[in-house]
Amino acid sequence: MAKVIKKAQRLGVSIDVLPWNCQYKRYHLHAQNQYMAINACLYWHKPYFEYSAFIDIDEYISYRGTALKTLPVVLEELEQEHPDAAAYLFRHMTLSRPEKVTDAIAKNRSLPFEIFLATERQEEANSVGARSKTICRSDRIVTSTIHTIGEPLASYRQVTVPPNYAGLFHVRKMPLSTHPQNLTTDLEMMKYYELIESHPFCLPLLQTLAGPS
Repeated sequence: MAKVIKKAQRLGVSIDVLPWNCQYKRYHLHAQNQYMAINACLYWHKPYFEYSAFIDIDEYISYRGTALKTLPVVLEELEQEHPDAAAYLFRHMTLSRPEKVTDAIAKNRSLPFEIFLATERQEEANSVGARSKTICRSDRIVTSTIHTIGEPLASYRQVTVPPNYAGLFHVRKMPLSTHPQNLTTDLEMMKYYELIESHPFCLPLLQTLAGPS
């Protein structure tokens, strides 16, 4: 990931990486480090940014359906429907490549952005607060946690986004078929792969990632 960030920065993508000194060294206290980092980020950026998103690098918030809607458009639609929202919670869905795609990729290791070829998904979205993530109105929350907000300002609330409208896709390389659970086919991330392949800004990044480090 560090290599990808450095290459993206060289291509002009605005990414700031802040070093973080973990205060709690014991593993069972690792969540405390996350709480501090999340809320430090919130208060550092609150004066400058309308929204704050707390999300892992292998998770993607996506509008569901064949149309391509940008995240600002999705947030604008949600804001119109929920004017009292302090944060929008997106339910987590694990997405993975089927084994036949994994085997094909193994024969072509230079294929960039192959993670977006995942089409195998757990059938049900996780319950609220179970690995879900949020996008917050920066000026409407007091604190945030890892999977939900901690405390909204008075008169505001957290809104759970219906998973059939938008979801949080956690993309994994390991095929889900190796785990006993109900699976379904989901082509959600394919539309982004096709967009990345054809986007003029992404072409040099694709070439860079496919080449030597």
